[in-house]
Amino acid sequence: RSESLGLPALLRDSQPAPDLSRLRPGDRLELAIEPLAELARPEVTLSPSGALPLASGEELRASGLSLAELEARLAKLLLQRYLKTPPRVVVRVLERAAREVQLIGRVGASPSAPSAPEEPLARSVPLPLHRPLGLHELLLAKGGLTPDAAAGGLFVLRTIEGRPRCYRFGVAELVTAQLEGREAWLRPGDRVVVPRLPDVYVVGAVARPG
Repeated sequence: RSESLGLPALLRDSQPAPDLSRLRPGDRLELAIEPLAELARPEVTLSPSGALPLASGEELRASGLSLAELEARLAKLLLQRYLKTPPRVVVRVLERAAREVQLIGRVGASPSAPSAPEEPLARSVPLPLHRPLGLHELLLAKGGLTPDAAAGGLFVLRTIEGRPRCYRFGVAELVTAQLEGREAWLRPGDRVVVPRLPDVYVVGAVARPG
């Protein structure tokens, strides 16, 4: 069951701004090691927990590290276990795992577009690698909210340490926070949901019922 929270909690949980250039689970790497060429890996993928499987059967935590930090940590481990002089370790990224958020609902598309109301518009949005992206900037970049968007009931769904959280707030709150210099930084895997306003029907003695 997700924990329901508001914008202040999202602002708190979004700090500090994420550095997406650092390694994450799913990144594919190449390891070159001298003089222990037998421990080199032409291709290795970080596990879901962010660990780097080594040829020796050991695992080294790599998620959240820069390439230079991983090289230093690996060199230290090899020096402790196998060598008397520091090895030369080079780590290269072959392919980065997806760093994206899901944008769902009434953003940047005409409400007259051929999409049923019960099937909200949804898209994957890649996050910039070398700078953080805030929620306010994302909504503006994608064209803003449509006229039929429920501006007072936005959601951000996020999982923190395996626990799902749901943050609910209005656009006015978000704009106020942004003007005050408080930013809701997005993280990979976030889902931003902008619901559609409910239909209103007018019936009775009116000129145009419906």
